[in-house]
This record gives sequence, structure tokens and C-alpha cells, in this order.
Amino acid sequence: MLLMSSIRKRAATQAVLQYRQYASQSSHPNKQQYRLSNKITKTPLLQKYNPNASSSHPPRSSYTTRTLSSTTTTTESSQKNIMKNAKVHIRGEKYGSREYILLPSNLTIDVNDDSDASLESTIQASKLASLRAHRNIIFGARVYNVTTTDADDEDDSTTTMTTPLNLMTGGCKRLLNVALNDAAEYGEQPQAIAALYGLCDWVSTCIHEMERERNADQCSSEALLHIIQEQEKTGDSTTYEAIKAIATGIPRPGHSVVGVGTFRDGQKGWETLATEYAMTQDGLAQEAALYRMCGGELTNVEHLADRSEDYIRSAGGAMVRFYFL
Repeated sequence: MLLMSSIRKRAATQAVLQYRQYASQSSHPNKQQYRLSNKITKTPLLQKYNPNASSSHPPRSSYTTRTLSSTTTTTESSQKNIMKNAKVHIRGEKYGSREYILLPSNLTIDVNDDSDASLESTIQASKLASLRAHRNIIFGARVYNVTTTDADDEDDSTTTMTTPLNLMTGGCKRLLNVALNDAAEYGEQPQAIAALYGLCDWVSTCIHEMERERNADQCSSEALLHIIQEQEKTGDSTTYEAIKAIATGIPRPGHSVVGVGTFRDGQKGWETLATEYAMTQDGLAQEAALYRMCGGELTNVEHLADRSEDYIRSAGGAMVRFYFL
């Protein structure tokens, strides 16, 4: 029993390491990894992450624009047809590190053909969705914006429309179903690790609303409300100040950085907030919603699972683990 537990723990740890490597190679704007020694962040990096005025969410590696040429009218139905007819491809080791890729049906390539020098660029330019796995651990669900071009024969002009796709309608559900079957092939229980992009923004908004109204009862987060109630009972604001610093990137009073101590003091509170965020019915955490809606049971929060710079800003490093029974 202890041996099996140890094996599962090593596999889970390796999966997290795989995710970190995967995230560091993705299209994040800053790939430098945090080193959790004396500091988590440096002051210049503590500014609120707001890449554009229209969105408060961090730049998602899971939203990358790809262009698919089409002579048909650009409509929602054409977008759906592209996804409906797309095919699932698998590359990598059968039960080792592998990637599930959704490609347009008209693209006939062997994704495991190492002799094709242009293979990688072709895949990256064409894929609609992808999902990663290592043994029985699934992670890294990503979708890509589908951009179709409508050619006008009368004046030789073109009209381009980009439609953002969420993880469910974007094809990741199909990839997940295949990955779950593969993950369970050798008797292991399938697991998934979900990113929580936008967690910091969500917590910051909840805190701002509550402090603006100066009334804890106005708090829209039950987890945050519980933290505040505990603070009122004990008179100790350590946890609240820590989670506020993690969410906003602004150091606690008396501190110059959001460092190791802040993440340690805020760990318990941040994990309860991460759990609530992952379970929101409106699907704020899309990857968590994908796994949950496909039968996954949330079991625990992985504290500081991903310490990459942009992910610390976006989710405080937290990820959640699901088991598929």
C-alpha cells in the first residue's frame, strides 16, 4: 500500500514538473521561472497584470490566433463545422509524455514523422486544441482562436473574423475523452491538473467590492468571508493580509516584496479561495470546469505548483487536482 502511494506521488510530482516545463516553453510573454529562495517576486513585477483595456485576465497561452482560409461566408456555423470535422492526433509515447492535438480534417500529416522538418511549424500553425498527459496525469488543456477569412469575389477584398473558443466548445472535451481512456489503460486512476488563470483578478475584485462597501456581508466569496470572520474572532489579520498581497501583488504592510513568507502565511486561505474559484458554476476557471464537467472530482489544491512569473501574477501559483473515478 505504501509502495503504491509512493509511486503515485512520484508520478504526480513528475506531472507537475512536466507542466512547468510545458508552460515555460509556451507562448507566455515572460518565460523566466521563479526561484523560491528568499523572494517570489521583485517589486517591478508586482504591478497588476492587465494586458489590454478590455480584459482583466492574463494573456492565456490557451488563446492563440490561427488563420484558416475559407471561401465560404464566415458564420458561427462554419466555425462549428471546422471543430466538428477536426481529427484527433496523438504524438509522443503511448503511456509516457504525449500530446493530444485537434487538427482540421483537410490537414493530412503524420504528427510523429520526425523526418519532416516543417512538421512542427505546420502543427503550430494549424492546431485547434491540444492537451498533454504523462502516464495517468492529464494537464495543459488549450484552445486556439479560429480565424476564418471570407473572400469577396466582386472586389477581391477579404473579411477576417476571429472567434474565441472556450475549452468545452473548442474541442478539448474530445481530446480529454481519448486521454482518459489512454490514462486508464494500465489500471491507473486518471488524474488531471488544472490551471486557475484569473484567480488573482477574481480575489482582488472580491476584496475591492468588500472594502469599497466597508461591509464583509457584501463579500461575493464565501471563502474570503470565512477568512474575514476568522480574523474578527482572533484579531489576527495575517492570513487576510497575505492573500490580499498575493492577489494584488502589493506587499503587506511592513514588507518590501511579496515573498516566501507571504505565500506561506496565505497558503491555507489561498487554497480555500482556489477551491471556490475552481468550482464556480459560471466556469471562470475553464480548465477546471472542463475536468469537472467530464466527471472529475476535485481532490486538492497544489500550492505553488507553477512558479512561472506570469502564472504567479495570474493565479498565485495554485493549481487544482482532479481524480476521475
